[in-house]
Amino acid sequence: MATQAAQTSAPVQPRKKMWPTDTRTIVMLLMLGVAMNAVQQFSERLDTMLTGGTGFFIGHVTYTTLIMTAGILFGPMAFVVGVLSNLLSALTATSPGAWYWVADNLWLGTVIGWVAYRINVREKLWIRTVILAVFVAFIVTPIDYAGLYLIVLKLPLGAALVASLPYVGLTFLTIPLVVGLVKAIEAAKLGI
Repeated sequence: MATQAAQTSAPVQPRKKMWPTDTRTIVMLLMLGVAMNAVQQFSERLDTMLTGGTGFFIGHVTYTTLIMTAGILFGPMAFVVGVLSNLLSALTATSPGAWYWVADNLWLGTVIGWVAYRINVREKLWIRTVILAVFVAFIVTPIDYAGLYLIVLKLPLGAALVASLPYVGLTFLTIPLVVGLVKAIEAAKLGI
């Protein structure tokens, strides 16, 4: 009986504002953007070395992990993380596709964050992170990479869609990483 009472009275994270603009949130977004850039500096250069700038496999896993985490924590304001990170990446020429990612992150962060906010991922972290990953894998990723391959590499649409398939699968590798990162940030009691 006491166990059941403890389970039902577990604190549930209060739902945050969809577009938080307080100073703490902005600072956290900027810090996460700089941290994301540090990770992307390494992963995008490694991808460029391994694929000659035509594949972004390691960068996709690290980027998707961090943008989904930002979406879960900050909702649509997650675009700040991606845009800041990729603006710094473009200025330091991490990959041939670096400038594409800057504009691309305006919609990526906003859409992923909006969906994460709407389904309230933090309430049931594991299952709703899986749902968010399915959305990212099957809707966002094909649009994103087909656009990249169409615009930057000038591939035909069919080839661009086929080239985006590995990224669909790689998106699912991020689920335990996202859950672990969200739990670690929440455990740090940073007020988000």
